[in-house]
Amino acid sequence: MLGRALGRGWLVTALILAACGGDGQAVTPCRPASEPRFLLTSEDGISEMRADGSRRLILGWRDETYPLDPSVSPDCTRVAFALQPPAKPLPDGNVDFGSDLALAGIDGKGPRILAKHQRVAEFLRAPAWLSESELLYTYRGRGPNGLPDLRIERLDLKTGASRRYIESAIDAAVSPDRGLLVYVAIDPLTQAETLTVASADLRGARAVAGAANNLALFSGQTFSPDGSKIAFAAVDISQPLQGGALPVRPGGTFAWHPFAQDIWLVNSDGTGLRRLSEIAENMPSIAWSADGAFVYVLGPGAFWRIDTATGLAVKLAAGVPLGQIALLAGR
Repeated sequence: MLGRALGRGWLVTALILAACGGDGQAVTPCRPASEPRFLLTSEDGISEMRADGSRRLILGWRDETYPLDPSVSPDCTRVAFALQPPAKPLPDGNVDFGSDLALAGIDGKGPRILAKHQRVAEFLRAPAWLSESELLYTYRGRGPNGLPDLRIERLDLKTGASRRYIESAIDAAVSPDRGLLVYVAIDPLTQAETLTVASADLRGARAVAGAANNLALFSGQTFSPDGSKIAFAAVDISQPLQGGALPVRPGGTFAWHPFAQDIWLVNSDGTGLRRLSEIAENMPSIAWSADGAFVYVLGPGAFWRIDTATGLAVKLAAGVPLGQIALLAGR
């Protein structure tokens, strides 16, 4: 995102707002509650959001810095997130833009940079907690040959050291017991995407959804609380067009929309793939309820609660363009 504000550094601004922004109330760490609560990243900053869509800002920036990809630590005391600062001119006349990796307390206090992009158009995204002391994150950039370099890195929070972990892959999510990973593997030649599950040490990698299932454009993949299922967003690429007309659904097989994403479920062992609900959102964010009975989905169109048994989707509130959520408390 190219910003117009090129003044003070993002960290100084963040610390100012952490000290005097919001209403001064503490955010309660994750635990079962009478209603779900979420951390929301949006153009406003990082907020606590309730199921009715109401929210309270806990960390913001006074320039066009934009937080993304909130990920709550296993002990529920910290949140890792991507941070996209305003673009800034460089001495050579180019413009620097990209995103960094950041960490803050669950209440928004003490924000700091964990890893910073080093080149123009490098994006560090999608942090996922492998343990209390290690994060996985997605690197998107270009290699020395100018070709796309997409990979998942492993970051040691104690030392700050980062290393390549999964090549040609993006957007890892970790199971609650930290034993499994789900990520999007990308063929470096064709750019075909495959939703892949592997153990945390990368053994036994197996495809659970992809072109063989007529699915593409994966996002939002998230394990259920017991780790047995994965909810994700994807596009059904099998939808036919007739003479350039709108897509049809013969026998109820196909979705009515050709390009937006629906919500899908698959078992962690690759069985039981099914479309859970047809919501036609773009790049929605997904969070499970603590008991696994619902998935909450935030898209630009609406904030949804979807029954994981029936697929019934209920609109709870208006959507948030580019908004993303992480669960703070149970249903």
